[in-house]
Amino acid sequence: MRDLVSFNTTEKMLQSKCHDRVMPTEEEISEHMADAAMPPYMPRGPNGPRITMSAAISLINRYCTSLPTDMATKLVPQWTITTVDEESIQKEYECTLRMPINSPLKQIIVSPPMRRKKLAKMAAALIACQLLDEIGELNEDLVPKSRLVDNAIEKELGEIEEEDGNGAIPGTNRRRQIYEKHVPIFLKDIKPKPGKHCYLNILNLVQPFPKVLNPRGRPLFYPEHTARGLALICTLKLPPIHFSDTLLIEGVNKFLPSNAASSYYISPIVGGKIDWNFIHTTRKHSYHKQKLKTKGTIERMTFHPDKFVDAVLMRSYKIDTWKSESPTFHHVIKICDSLTPASAFECDKKYSTYAEYYQEKYNVTIHNLKTAFS
Repeated sequence: MRDLVSFNTTEKMLQSKCHDRVMPTEEEISEHMADAAMPPYMPRGPNGPRITMSAAISLINRYCTSLPTDMATKLVPQWTITTVDEESIQKEYECTLRMPINSPLKQIIVSPPMRRKKLAKMAAALIACQLLDEIGELNEDLVPKSRLVDNAIEKELGEIEEEDGNGAIPGTNRRRQIYEKHVPIFLKDIKPKPGKHCYLNILNLVQPFPKVLNPRGRPLFYPEHTARGLALICTLKLPPIHFSDTLLIEGVNKFLPSNAASSYYISPIVGGKIDWNFIHTTRKHSYHKQKLKTKGTIERMTFHPDKFVDAVLMRSYKIDTWKSESPTFHHVIKICDSLTPASAFECDKKYSTYAEYYQEKYNVTIHNLKTAFS
């Protein structure tokens, strides 16, 4: 009798929850069961933080929003889904993922074949999360830590004064303005070709960013104060165009002129003519030889502040990656005398000092612990 009462109680409870319930679609069931397709990423064991397939896409989107951006740039990951075998009866899909251009993760991520497009996208996102953690872009809780770096910079350089727009500074995430980007009609099919007349369309650059697009007050260079300029080389004489403000566009990871809707050459000029001396000097620059070096051939040097002011640097401790990806460049805008390798490393609690961070992360030993940071 007691079992019958328990059965009736259970039946009523199930009916109250399942009555008039809409059956889930096959896609919804696949998403719910996605975590069984690939094991979660658990770098600190089953008792530590984890990233599952179902949570990977949202984490990638969250990471992209934490990257430095401005009012004219929308940083989003690039997803490309392809069919593995078009002739196969049972379709499988692969997803290719490219991170935004200013992310240190330059590698192209390809997912394993999956039965559904959504699962392939989740798999690529999960692999990307693991790679981001391996290069130090996630903190000990497996969440993006780029904001922590921004906080450290803000602590050093001071807070940015808020202007207008309900407390949102122009050029920040909260003040972002998004526009659809289209190729102008007169810039299509104008790529220079052998045996065809070309025009040197000179760009008259007269001012740098306006202050509204430079909230951090970084140093700017005035193009009208130099003899060198830029020009577009194409098969069309372009009409005069005037921009009253600065337009920023997001760069691309790979540019193929033969496949581009708009293709032309950008050339340095001096006195209205192509500056061939500058082009040849650039081709012979020691930077090209620097890329061929290894960690064993990099020479140690003594830090001299006057040599680093307004300099462009390459990170020699990442020289092993230069053969597979382009090196990143960094413009020195300030030398922080208050920061040294012995200073506390506030970006990640795993490291006590900057010297320990570079030793553990890149196997780089800093010998002079009194050197100022730039």
